[in-house]
Amino acid sequence: MGSQYPPLDRGQVETILKNLNFKEKRHKKSSHAQWEGYIKG
Repeated sequence: MGSQYPPLDRGQVETILKNLNFKEKRHKKSSHAQWEGYIKG
């Protein structure tokens, strides 16, 4: 049950989200990044 694509690292995911016009939300006391955006469809 392998994957067809290799896993993405954090930098790659952030680049994709930025290119899709997502914005990183400010987060307090959390090590997890939160992103906010809209996808048509």
